[in-house]
Amino acid sequence: MRLILLCLLLTPTGAESADLSTRTLQEFDAYMANAAREMSARVSGSQPFLWSAANPDRLAQLKSRGVLVSPTNHEPSTDIYNGLVHDWTGAIFAPGAKAAHALKILQDIDNHKRIYAPDTVDSRLVARTGPGSFTSTMRTVKKKVITAVLDYEFSTTYRELKLGRWQGVVRSTRIFEVDNYGQPDERRKPEGTGFGFLWRLNSWWHVEEIDGGVVMELRSVSLTRDIPGLLSWAIKPMITSLPKETLEITLGKTRSAVLDAARQAPAR
Repeated sequence: MRLILLCLLLTPTGAESADLSTRTLQEFDAYMANAAREMSARVSGSQPFLWSAANPDRLAQLKSRGVLVSPTNHEPSTDIYNGLVHDWTGAIFAPGAKAAHALKILQDIDNHKRIYAPDTVDSRLVARTGPGSFTSTMRTVKKKVITAVLDYEFSTTYRELKLGRWQGVVRSTRIFEVDNYGQPDERRKPEGTGFGFLWRLNSWWHVEEIDGGVVMELRSVSLTRDIPGLLSWAIKPMITSLPKETLEITLGKTRSAVLDAARQAPAR
């Protein structure tokens, strides 16, 4: 049943209707502006910097489990014109690690293809654009009934807010779907066209040393195509579960890499 429904969704006709429109992008930008205000409040101190530490029970759960993921708001996705906005927040706790270990992993772009394998198959630092700022590229291959291959271009800035506390802002500048992956006729589709697997991927990293370790939080806001009305009841739960699954995998692999970096660091 799943296969039949996905095949219906991903017909050429469905692909044409999924092209990114100006109105969809405008509504997503408005959502992002509100999210940016919320994150600025965490930096200014009018809201707790760490989502996980704002609630003692949540922090206890994080320390017990190591990884915690939740919708940022009441619902995991928000309907906009011809699109869905997915907004999730997750956190990891790495006991014995420092913010320096976390930043080392986050900024080791050329090595992300190893850290985040097998979904990430390529990652490259393109240029450093300022203190803590750089541009980068990434390619992911996601197999979920069908195979989705995406090329990303990112602009990223990390800044230290105070000793042991950092914020990273990551913005996708362009995302392309890739046709005929691995074949001689492999090609990128024009930006904003295709099946609409992913049109935007923006995030914030919050890093802080607390309680003998480091907490790393990732708020991820992504934009995908909407779901045709007749298939929404069946497809939407699957589509909205993918950002959570991806966030859990990303955070789990990040935690492992940070713990390894802490163990390998020279003793002081």
